[in-house]
Amino acid sequence: MCSSDLRAEPSGRKLPKVRGKPVNQIEYDNAKNAIFAQYMISSGGQIPRSARMEDSLAQEAMLRVLCLEKAKAFGIRVTDDELIRYLQSQPSFRNEAGQFDPQRYQQFVLRLSNSRISEAEFEEVMRQQLIVARLQALRSEEHTSELQSPDHLVCRLLLEKK
Repeated sequence: MCSSDLRAEPSGRKLPKVRGKPVNQIEYDNAKNAIFAQYMISSGGQIPRSARMEDSLAQEAMLRVLCLEKAKAFGIRVTDDELIRYLQSQPSFRNEAGQFDPQRYQQFVLRLSNSRISEAEFEEVMRQQLIVARLQALRSEEHTSELQSPDHLVCRLLLEKK
């Protein structure tokens, strides 16, 4: 399934392998950036990059790639309207009356941009989180035998970790 040995790419970069084949570099890099952005979003600021952080990013990126691939295979997606409703439901973007406050959202996006995370990147991270959550909900039903397969083990481990 997922090999821990990493293969050096011509650019000097190493990519994890799944079933003996290196993962798609663009998908892996996008997942790694999304995980880092997620760390920054949840911490509210800069996170020092260390060897330990890079290892954690690499592992979580690989898991995200696998989960998103499995979600795609199941046709799980999040529409723009669903993403908007999700963002508008977040307590940090609501005013004292409990209603979505566009100004609070824009202030948050501005803080993210100071950390070099664009609004589009933030929204993509949130979209991916919703997709993984839907996959987790599908998994919890335990009615789909394909989700029980060994091919899905790594993604299941990620979902059980939460």
